[in-house]
Parts: sequence; C-alpha cells; structure tokens
Amino acid sequence: MNSQFFPVCEGETVSSFPEARQPRSLRRSASGFSFLEYLVAFIILVAAFIPIFLSSQTTIQQVAVTGRHLLATQVAQGLLDRYLSLPFNQCVASLTGHPAMGGPVAYLGDPEVQSLLAMPELEGVKDELADNASVSMDFKYQLDCFPKPEEVTYLVDSMKIRISVFFQVKRGPAGASPEVQTTVSGIKFREIF
Repeated sequence: MNSQFFPVCEGETVSSFPEARQPRSLRRSASGFSFLEYLVAFIILVAAFIPIFLSSQTTIQQVAVTGRHLLATQVAQGLLDRYLSLPFNQCVASLTGHPAMGGPVAYLGDPEVQSLLAMPELEGVKDELADNASVSMDFKYQLDCFPKPEEVTYLVDSMKIRISVFFQVKRGPAGASPEVQTTVSGIKFREIF
C-alpha cells in the first residue's frame, strides 16, 4: 500500500486517531462542518431574521394608522367643503344649534350623512358600515366657529370654521387605544353681490 494515499500506519487502527474519540456532535460531516457548527449558524440566522419579521409587522400597523389619518382628514375636509359651499346666511343658519358645536358627535349620526347613505346608489355602503364595523364608525367630529353663529350680524363679513375629527389609532372597543385628532379650518366670506 502506498502511504501517501493511506496515512494509517500498519500497526494503527482508525480508532486510535483523536477525531474518532470525539463525541458524535463534534465530529465533522462530509462537508467539513460539525453538527454544533450548523446549530450555531442556524441560531445566528434566526437571530438576524427576527428583527426583519418584527419590523414588517410594525410597518403593516403603521400603514393602517396612516390610512385612518387620511380617512379622518377626508371626513373633515368633506364636512368643511359642505359648509363653505353654502351661501353665507344659509351656512350660518345650518351651523346655529348644530349638535357638534357643543362637543364631539358621531360622524354617522350626522343627519346629512344619514340622508346621503339613504340614497339608492349608496345602498351597499350603509350595509357595509353596519356589518363590518368599518373604520369610519368610530369617527366623531366637532365644529368650532368664530364668531359663533348666534353672534353673527349683518355687519360680520366672514366666519372661521374649524372642524376637528377624533378617532382611535387602532380599531377596537372605545378607550382601547389613544384618541387622535385631525383638524381643518376654513374661512367663509359673505357674498358681495
């Protein structure tokens, strides 16, 4: 036998080598790594990927919160546009005694929103809002005007209208998450003609 191909001398056996006496978990596999080295590499990979998975979950939650902020801003802007599109005297009359002037009221409790949802074209929207507890269900809004509509006289040429929409950051029962507010403002001028 050629000794350069077979390093075992004639009197030695394979069991006399130190590698053969090591525990099985420390012996090298055919690829050159022991089971323990594979285990350490796996643990390091898992530890590296956990933050990635957690950040993707946080990102999904942030997208949902951003969507609720956007929807609240659209609700506020829609309400403001409704009042700014009216003639000055009619705007003052519709704001006088409005329930939202005293404090926040439910968005779906607004009589004009209810009349819009009663339209045949929006029949499915009302059912969806009732069945799925949609994101707009927990929106509340409050109106503030300066001067107050009751104080407007023929000498007043403009009125500032501020609409604040309140909503929970995350869906859930009332008080489950902090309430957030988004506000839009506009100025209604008296018509000159």
